[in-house]
Amino acid sequence: MGLSSFGLIGLVIGNHLKESRNTVAYSVLILIGLGSAGLHGTLHWFLQSADEVPMMYLLLSIFYLCGEYDAPVGKPNYPHLPQFLIFLAVANTLLYYCFQQLYLVFLCTFFSEAAVAIAGLRRIIYGTEGRSAIAKRINNIGVSSLFLVALPSWLYDMLQCKKFIGFANGNLFGMTPHIVWHFGAGFAAYCAIVCLECCRMEELEVTYKARFIGGIFPVAKKIHLM
Repeated sequence: MGLSSFGLIGLVIGNHLKESRNTVAYSVLILIGLGSAGLHGTLHWFLQSADEVPMMYLLLSIFYLCGEYDAPVGKPNYPHLPQFLIFLAVANTLLYYCFQQLYLVFLCTFFSEAAVAIAGLRRIIYGTEGRSAIAKRINNIGVSSLFLVALPSWLYDMLQCKKFIGFANGNLFGMTPHIVWHFGAGFAAYCAIVCLECCRMEELEVTYKARFIGGIFPVAKKIHLM
């Protein structure tokens, strides 16, 4: 349920511009958390899809955030982008269910889309002059969570799960690397959405501030000027 908490925090204290793009992204993050909890609670194949399919939807929503972060209000850069992303979502879903028994198909699809999303976010952060230190810091925290925590945990879990799970159950209260992967990747996704929200406010010249709970958990807030 930790992933759902990230999305819920975004919905409750984020999206100060009240744009549906961020609402969708945070909502999908909640959906991933619910699917993940259901999967690990039942190990049912259907709930596995409820965990994995929304992960691809989240990447598509981040594509939209990247493509439209600097668009004027009411004037999208790419008017047909939502329809294209919906088409990709349907295609991803069909591909997933047709080859659900071939985990490699999902991995290739997910990681290829993740690479595109990361590249898009990096272009926005470092390819634009004047980007704030706040947005860069949030991006760096998310990237660190993904590459230094989540991915190493996922790789270790894939390679050493059977050897480690007994130790985890007996000494770590069941805290396996797979759980660390979920939290690390979910936090990285949360950071990406918050970062893009900050970039959006900067492009629209909306004044905002951000604080970092515990030095790493970003919370951005729009400032209402008198």
